[in-house]
Amino acid sequence: MSQTWRPTLIAALCAALLLLAGCDGGGGDEDAGLDATLDGDAGEDAGEDAGEDAGEDAGEDAGEDAGEDAGEDAGEDAGADAGEDAGEDAGEDAGEDAGEDAGEDAGADEGATPSYGLSLLPLDGWQRGPVRVDLVAMGPAGELGDVGLSFSQDGTAFVPATALPGSLAGCHGLGLSPAGVPGRCVWDSKADLEVDAQVWLRASLRVGGTVRATDELGPLELHDARDFDRPGLVAHFYGPGASLLWLRADGSLEDTGQDLATPERASLVAFTADGRFGAVLAEGDGGVHHTLTPFAVARDGAVSALGGTLDIQALDLMGSDLVPAPDGSGLWLTYRTGQGGLFFLSFEGGAPALLEDAAGGHLLLPMTLPAGLAILPDNRRAIVSGGALVIDDPPYDLTLLDLQSLTVLDQQVAGVGSLADTVAVTSDGALALVPAADPWNDPPNPQVLVVRFDGDTISSWTSVPVVGAARVAIHPADGAALVTSWDQDAVYVLDLSSDPPALVQTLTVGLADHLTCVREGSLAGLCLVSSVAELVPLRLSPDASVVRGTPLGFGGGNAGIVYGAAIQP
Repeated sequence: MSQTWRPTLIAALCAALLLLAGCDGGGGDEDAGLDATLDGDAGEDAGEDAGEDAGEDAGEDAGEDAGEDAGEDAGEDAGADAGEDAGEDAGEDAGEDAGEDAGEDAGADEGATPSYGLSLLPLDGWQRGPVRVDLVAMGPAGELGDVGLSFSQDGTAFVPATALPGSLAGCHGLGLSPAGVPGRCVWDSKADLEVDAQVWLRASLRVGGTVRATDELGPLELHDARDFDRPGLVAHFYGPGASLLWLRADGSLEDTGQDLATPERASLVAFTADGRFGAVLAEGDGGVHHTLTPFAVARDGAVSALGGTLDIQALDLMGSDLVPAPDGSGLWLTYRTGQGGLFFLSFEGGAPALLEDAAGGHLLLPMTLPAGLAILPDNRRAIVSGGALVIDDPPYDLTLLDLQSLTVLDQQVAGVGSLADTVAVTSDGALALVPAADPWNDPPNPQVLVVRFDGDTISSWTSVPVVGAARVAIHPADGAALVTSWDQDAVYVLDLSSDPPALVQTLTVGLADHLTCVREGSLAGLCLVSSVAELVPLRLSPDASVVRGTPLGFGGGNAGIVYGAAIQP
């Protein structure tokens, strides 16, 4: 049997082995998909070698058999060539298939391994009440993530943080993206703490019930004492601006002798829900409210102007009510001229600015002459009074809103009147009190409406006879309410435990108008009533009893006349 083909075959095998040795280890640590693809190439080469060997052996046998019949040398050469070719083809096919499958499987495994991340943005300054925690969550596109928040007072032991009602939309059901999506969780810190504290916050991103990522902030200075000295502001309609005062923890009032200057006649004042900012609304000639003076509150209670005066006269604004957003982000402003509506003064990042809609305008929700506004406990719905002076069909004077989607849920004609400048809602959301305040009517509206809700509708209303009702406030425990009447020089006391509420007491207070009340701590139910040139403290109890305190005066003459007032919540 001839052996002339063996040197050629040995040389080919050596060359193949050298090639394999040269490829070994190239990029093997970069990733699993790449490793598997490289393994597939090696499999292909190995398959070729195995096929060649098998083909050579098969060809050798076939060649020997053929050589016996038709010539040993020719048979061996022909059989060896044919077997070698067949073996190479089979080996290449098998190697390619095995390598491709292995590379594809490993690459698919790598692609299916999800990547998650969670980052909490730093918080500025001291925190109080509703603590807004902004975040960025990352994950595979199409997945939904929920962010939970916990807090600690030692940086080690964490307990769940109570979410502010209505705020979960900002941190639940986040549509994740590898590039990250923004979210916001709002911690109702007053529900968990009653003292000033240093705290740490921890956020956890859950997908499908499994924690995928966490992040922490802290320590943070939290100012949540329920009983403390509260700063306040009193607007003087004919004076130089707003007076700064203290409501001490013992319930006494103290004038600081300092003023927050406003360019026009100050009328309304409000603090944000976290007590860190606020604004004074002032009006110019002709009774048009046309300036906002934002202010900041320092940790020690000092009040200072923030960012200058915001001129809103060019926007045709005539403000009627300033109401804090529950999450502390800013103040809602009702606009009461012509085709009015709702505006929002934002303090995000400590920079006061009127929010804009998608078209660049500031009117976020058009309405007809809105006056008083109150936000229901779910922090989504709001009830608005007013509208009776505009000729509509019909002239709605009660409107239920969705503040999150900025849509009207329900409207009713209840005979409220055009001057119902305040609305108050019980803490359980069962009912709202709306003063039907229009003393120039003949006869005047002798009533306070008791409005009830059924989900997203205004379901019913009844009335309590109260002559000349102007403004209203409800005790935090929901058992009683105060109603002012500047036309009657009176403050009425309503017992809310009966159905309908009953008028149980009348107090004489000259030109009684605006009300501002404490809603937490041992001073809960203490209300300050504006009366000519002084503030009159009235301590309301849940059983509808009232104790009158010592008034705080601001001097004689027009400059001392008191209009709106507000105290830090």
